[in-house]
Amino acid sequence: MIIKSIDDTRGYKGLPDGTKVVFNEKITYIIGDNYKTKSTILSVPLWVMTGYSLNEGNQEDVSDDNRPNLRNVTAQITIIDNEGEEHSIFRSKGKSNYVLLDGIRTTREALSKFYKDIQFFLCAYNPYRFRSMKKDEQKELLLRLLPNIEKEEIFGLLTEEEQEILAEPILDAKEYNKEKRAKIKEIEFEIKRNEGIKESNLLTALKVEEKDKTFDKEMELLDLEAQYENLLKGGIGAFNLEDIKRKIKLLEEKLSKILKEDLVNAKEKKNKIQEKLNNVSSVNSECPVCKQKIVNEALRKALERQYNKELETLDASIEKLKQEAKGYLAEMNSKKALFNKLNTSENKEKLENITTLKEKIESLKEEKLEIELYNQKVEAKRKEIRNAKLQIEKVEDAIKTLTETKELYEKQIVVAKKFRKLKIERQVKLIRNLLDKVTIDFYKVDTSTRRNYR
Repeated sequence: MIIKSIDDTRGYKGLPDGTKVVFNEKITYIIGDNYKTKSTILSVPLWVMTGYSLNEGNQEDVSDDNRPNLRNVTAQITIIDNEGEEHSIFRSKGKSNYVLLDGIRTTREALSKFYKDIQFFLCAYNPYRFRSMKKDEQKELLLRLLPNIEKEEIFGLLTEEEQEILAEPILDAKEYNKEKRAKIKEIEFEIKRNEGIKESNLLTALKVEEKDKTFDKEMELLDLEAQYENLLKGGIGAFNLEDIKRKIKLLEEKLSKILKEDLVNAKEKKNKIQEKLNNVSSVNSECPVCKQKIVNEALRKALERQYNKELETLDASIEKLKQEAKGYLAEMNSKKALFNKLNTSENKEKLENITTLKEKIESLKEEKLEIELYNQKVEAKRKEIRNAKLQIEKVEDAIKTLTETKELYEKQIVVAKKFRKLKIERQVKLIRNLLDKVTIDFYKVDTSTRRNYR
């Protein structure tokens, strides 16, 4: 694009209305004292094209301070596009804000087809603007300016080992490395987590596995149980003797409870009810609850009936207890008679043998049970140790895999940096091939000496 001329200005800053400037095809010099509208003339094409100011890069107030009543500020320029065609661009700002391209209303976005990127255009139009930008902004702008190079081309510049590490061409090395660093952090967290699991299982895994105990008296136990069964079969009298003793003791306990507790309690309760009945039946009867004299005959009769009924019930219970006591006594006497009949020296000897065998059997069974319980605990502990070892093996494999992945990512970051460097070097080489056709001079004027410094 070529800016051919400024065709007209109206109310634009301090420029006279109708200002016209035709630019030379090669170089146009604008000479004048400081603050005498040199920069203002240069800002006209930029403002018409973009609406931006020359230095600040933002939209500015272009009105003439000496003409406050002016409705609109306008300017018109002529450009030649890359196809060699001329275009007229007109901008108005104030009461009416619009842009005309070849006499047709348009937008700044539509005008961008002539300069493509607004930031590139602003810096190319005024190189000092680039110096005023922040370093990050400068870097971003320069990277955007670099010519595009296919990622496959840069990938081919890497060594075979580096290509194997990277696996495939990458589009954005900077974003690629950012993603890999984030994944490395996640991996480092997982490694620490697995190391914690390993540490928590280590003490258990280092425990010594105890051996099972063996019950080596199984045959002895079986032999004793056989002897015990034979004695029971051949010594019913002796066995019954012991059983009779237990039954006699149980009958004595039941009989004692009836005589010393149940009958005593029943008689005490009967005496209390009888006392209440005697009270309500007397001339000066009193209410058993409020202790006041009963004057209502119907109430007195009702209480008498109630107490008599309770006495009848208690008498029946007492009689039942007596009958039970008689039954227990008769059964107990019968058992005692049988016990005396069976209580011979032969049966006593058999009973002693049975008791001795039973104690030995119970002792061996208890020993066997203790060994079984011990072996169960040993097996549970052994299982716990094995599970801990398996868990450690599992997390060690995970840590190994995570570490290998982390190392691969770290290598990929290094190669990606080289990939980015090779791409920039290739872009710079292409730019240098273009820059040999361009000369850029920067001038600064010292206002005190009027000297120019390159």
